[in-house]
Amino acid sequence: MKLIGLLVLCTWGQILTAQNQDGIIFQDDFYEAKNSKKNFRCVHGSCKVKDGEIALNGEKHGAKLNFTKIQLDKNYEINCRIKVLPPYKGGHGGLRVAQQGKNFIYIHMTGSGRYIGITGCGKTVYKGIKVDPKLWVDLKVICQNNSLTIFMNGKESAKFNDISSVKGGISFYCYKMNMAYDDLVIKNATEGKKEVKENLVQNSSFEYTTAPNIPDCWGLAGWGLSEEYWIGRMNELWSRWRRDTVNPYHGKYCMRVDGIKWLRSTFFNPREGKQYTLSAWMRSSKDNATVKLIFNNWTKKTFRKNVTIGKKWQRIVWALPKVQSNQCGISFLPTGDDVLWVDAVQFVSGDKPLDYMLDNFTPDGKRGGKREKGFSINPTLVSKAPVFDGSLNDSSWKKAAKMKFVTINDAAPKEKTEAYLLYDKKNVYIGFRCYDKQMNKVRAKVTKRDGHVWNDDCVELFIGPSGPRGDWADYYHLGVSITGAKYDAQKDNQVWNRNWQAKTKRFADRWEAEIVLPFKMFDLNKFNQGDWTFNVCRENGKIGENSCWSPTFGSFHKSDNFGVIKAFPKNITTPWLKNLVAKVKVDNFITVPMKVGGKPFIGYGLAWQSENVPGENTFKKMKATGMNVLNWNIYFKHAPQGKVEEVLTLAHKYGIKIVWWVNYVNVPMTMKARKDTVRKIINTYKKFPAIAAWMVFDEPHAHADIVIECLKLAKKLDPSRSAFINLTPHGLGMKLGGLPGDVLCLDRYPVFFDGSVISDVDKLLIQAQAELVGKPRPLWMFLQGMSNALWVWRGPTPAEFTAQTYTALVNGVTGIVYFTAIILPTNTWERAGTLSGEIKKLTPVLLCNKFVKVSCGNARIKFMARKFNGKIYIIAINPYNKQLSTDFVVPGKIGSVKRVFETGTFSVKNNTISAKFKSYERKCYEIEIKGN
Repeated sequence: MKLIGLLVLCTWGQILTAQNQDGIIFQDDFYEAKNSKKNFRCVHGSCKVKDGEIALNGEKHGAKLNFTKIQLDKNYEINCRIKVLPPYKGGHGGLRVAQQGKNFIYIHMTGSGRYIGITGCGKTVYKGIKVDPKLWVDLKVICQNNSLTIFMNGKESAKFNDISSVKGGISFYCYKMNMAYDDLVIKNATEGKKEVKENLVQNSSFEYTTAPNIPDCWGLAGWGLSEEYWIGRMNELWSRWRRDTVNPYHGKYCMRVDGIKWLRSTFFNPREGKQYTLSAWMRSSKDNATVKLIFNNWTKKTFRKNVTIGKKWQRIVWALPKVQSNQCGISFLPTGDDVLWVDAVQFVSGDKPLDYMLDNFTPDGKRGGKREKGFSINPTLVSKAPVFDGSLNDSSWKKAAKMKFVTINDAAPKEKTEAYLLYDKKNVYIGFRCYDKQMNKVRAKVTKRDGHVWNDDCVELFIGPSGPRGDWADYYHLGVSITGAKYDAQKDNQVWNRNWQAKTKRFADRWEAEIVLPFKMFDLNKFNQGDWTFNVCRENGKIGENSCWSPTFGSFHKSDNFGVIKAFPKNITTPWLKNLVAKVKVDNFITVPMKVGGKPFIGYGLAWQSENVPGENTFKKMKATGMNVLNWNIYFKHAPQGKVEEVLTLAHKYGIKIVWWVNYVNVPMTMKARKDTVRKIINTYKKFPAIAAWMVFDEPHAHADIVIECLKLAKKLDPSRSAFINLTPHGLGMKLGGLPGDVLCLDRYPVFFDGSVISDVDKLLIQAQAELVGKPRPLWMFLQGMSNALWVWRGPTPAEFTAQTYTALVNGVTGIVYFTAIILPTNTWERAGTLSGEIKKLTPVLLCNKFVKVSCGNARIKFMARKFNGKIYIIAINPYNKQLSTDFVVPGKIGSVKRVFETGTFSVKNNTISAKFKSYERKCYEIEIKGN
């Protein structure tokens, strides 16, 4: 866009010049009245900026509001919302575009709201659009090459083809009436949407690292370190496979690949069906070195190519086959004994390379494909609720705010989907229109509440009243199958159920859904009166398409890519607000350990899922770190019976117990085949004393009958050992305590592709403990040790590692295994050793079920309180990335308090301990009560 002179906008106390990278040269949502008023001058009448909108009063002589430093020339786009304010009489009001003296184009509404008028270039056009004067009208003006087009509520209303003489600014104007204005955006307009080339590889120049020895978004061939040779030589490995500052091609760092001959990216998200070109700068420690390149389409085809490089930096280019999956990765494998250096990796659309460009990775991990910023929607207020019949035929839906869907990677979908948003004083109404060319083939099997609606054709919505700045854990997930079956959860806590309504209806070319969400279901408080996080999505599994309004570039749960619902009026939400009362938690769940050899056993160790086989180096390293259990997923192709027996003997030698994780590779999912596998394994290996338990299934998502029968068989074959299954929060795991087994075992990975956070571990375990009331059993958990592979762009930091571990402990977990293999970041691995010592010291307290009525004044602090040897112990963790304060109130007057593991400041008064917790900090107190 050309500007006459210099465009200078004073917003938020700063000077903004020209346009930002999204082409926006000016925008204001009028939420900050003082800052908004810097951008305009009211030359006639009066105006107010209040509650996020401008109200212009022109009842007497007319009102005019000029935006003072905006000058428009050839190509631009203006978006804003306008509404007639009472009294609804005569007059007119609207927007003046390209205003220069008396020369302008005027888009206006009549005071009754019944007609739209456009005046300019010597002519006036009236459109008989019957607009409800109480509702907002979305106005868009596009000027391109001397042609100006006006859209009202998404429909073209008028067009002027010769406006070469019309230049200038913009103004809001009304005469003998009142008008409201909101959400003004002025941006560059081009003749067509041109593809923006971007480098999809994340951290492509290796400049960012969270861990000391591994760059973010890059890793080895697996989730952790499982090569037996290098487990015994970890210091040497990390001196050879690392970032290098010597002679980088770009920036401060390049990547040195030596020791382990593999460098693999984590997933990035190209568009299916498009062609891309991979390029990278490489050099070797010798000339004529061969490097194997791998391009992996997840679950689809993998391509390989060998290239030859020398001692000097050389750019290799590979025009790749068309992408088959929206999750892809690349790998570099030196094939000889030479050292490989890699830098400036690029993956761009097209069949030709471009000059190297940086990617969009940021150290906070908010990454993914590029998306339009600020996906937001203003819901439409209706005085009368639409008829609730599952279809969108009611006239109210024609007035609704509309959302069009794209694929999760922001591409045009194969099947069109639209969603609509309305509200009244009691409810939010959401409508879906899902077009489908194969209505005779829709998936429609789920009929029960909280069933797996995503296995059907379904729609889903994500809504978070705490807004974009709230905790990621604060959103709700709702789903509706084409059958009308409903699913609801607080993130992945299915126990959360509320009263809301949904109906669906099928047509020849589509199906539709209506959803009614009462405001009262959200437990609103004063912090929920701003914008809400929001997204609407569709599962269309028969064609393999996931689509949504705001593209998430991965899981639907990637809440950092949600859009927002602009704030509902306060007069609507205020009646539903509830007072914020500090919740006081008193823990009273029973802690139950697994029995091994008839004795209580607190498990602390690793999960091992690798084609590599653990050996003496592994068990030495585990023992030195204080670990006592290995959950081993055995691949018999790489570990035949003799090798397995050797490993079991080694484990027993080093005091490491084995939880046998049954592997069903190439075993059909039939009752007979799975039971035969369980029978053969247990009968062959149950004589080995190193085996502590049998984990019969991992993360089963279906076939509950087979899972349960295999579990019963394992217990029958070896009644002296525990048998159980591991449950994910999804799939069969949603039944949690309802599934049989000697142990309730769960997994939750809080630094993951779906936007998970540490506090999600707590939410899952609260759900688990609620289901164990009256039927206690050992509670085990897989926690995150993995990093830098597939969907995981980094592993947990030492602080995050501590927080997830203590969050599990204070919720009664008595067995922890970190998935998977030796933890890659050296500082996090060292923290694992520190924690093993702490857990060993705390074990008597953890297993003591003498409850103490200790209360905590901050519901976000998670804690356990027990009485042991006449003293009160409080074990507490802050699972949030923010500082928190709280008071612990104990029964009786405190005599003395000491921190168990280190010193720290806190205050004590009578029966209260006041403490501040840093992000992810744990505290353990030993308290003596006077008179005890």
